[in-house]
Amino acid sequence: MNKKHVLGIIISLTFVYFAFRDINLEEFIELIKEGQYVWLLPAITAMLASFWLRGYRWKIILEPVKEISIRSAFSATMIGYMANNILPFRIGDLIRLVAISKETKVSKAAALGSVVIERIFDLFMILAIFGIALFAYPQLPQWAVGAGYFAVGIFSVLIFFSFYARNNVETLVRFSKKFMGKFSDKAAEKGESIIRSFSDGLKVIHNVKGLLWLVLVSVALWFISILWVWFTLEIFDFDLPFSASFLVIIFIIFAVSIPSAPGYVGTFHGFVIAALMFMRVDADAARASAVVMHATNYIPVTVIGLYYLWSSNFSLKSATKNAALIDEQ
Repeated sequence: MNKKHVLGIIISLTFVYFAFRDINLEEFIELIKEGQYVWLLPAITAMLASFWLRGYRWKIILEPVKEISIRSAFSATMIGYMANNILPFRIGDLIRLVAISKETKVSKAAALGSVVIERIFDLFMILAIFGIALFAYPQLPQWAVGAGYFAVGIFSVLIFFSFYARNNVETLVRFSKKFMGKFSDKAAEKGESIIRSFSDGLKVIHNVKGLLWLVLVSVALWFISILWVWFTLEIFDFDLPFSASFLVIIFIIFAVSIPSAPGYVGTFHGFVIAALMFMRVDADAARASAVVMHATNYIPVTVIGLYYLWSSNFSLKSATKNAALIDEQ
């Protein structure tokens, strides 16, 4: 276990301590028992639908590189997110690349380039959701507002780089070779491969139709994710407006963006509790909601991911080793 894994565990334990240190255990258990679990089915359905759309969007982004099936994209997506739930430091994000590469023979560099494009669309949607949340709750904590402005800056840089890369691939390749070549020829080759793969991925947005379709799929994906949050909030009948789910999902994004133990234990709970208490939900009720919300994601994703892992004869051990090599590169 290296230092960054230890750091993630320490951060998670810190969040667990502060989120649950003054819990009224008897009231908490009673709240869990009284939940209206008729909302579980729509919550889990919405959550899985959002993952299916993630797989479908990934398939579209990879089309200029290679035609793959929706099943391959979905299974690799679920394997990756399952790995995030049981392995440290979000290595599942890289295992997802190894899985799609093994299943479809798409190069790891091409898969990595496609994920960068995914992140651009996700960041665009996150900023839109953040804007809605800020409009509905103008008294957000200053750190949350600051993080939103930081995300705007990152998004602007990514958009500029994407438009530049579309028409200046060879310039970027020459710069990469010159810079990375100072370290090794292998590093220079890897840099060129990633740049060209990223450029190939951008081909899907070279036409307005392709761009609009990806935007539409991204909107649907994130709206369904918001519905997942809304359905899980309904389990405890908080009588909150629908806009509350926008705020909660923004806090969840913060939670999964920082180092943590596998499955975002602690960070997920702490941020969801903070969001709900900001909206004046009772502390123990917020804790109950956070635990159930986490479970509606963690359990189905882990079970389905393990199923696809088993059915594809895919070794998590070898995938982790390959993912670690990608991380080092």
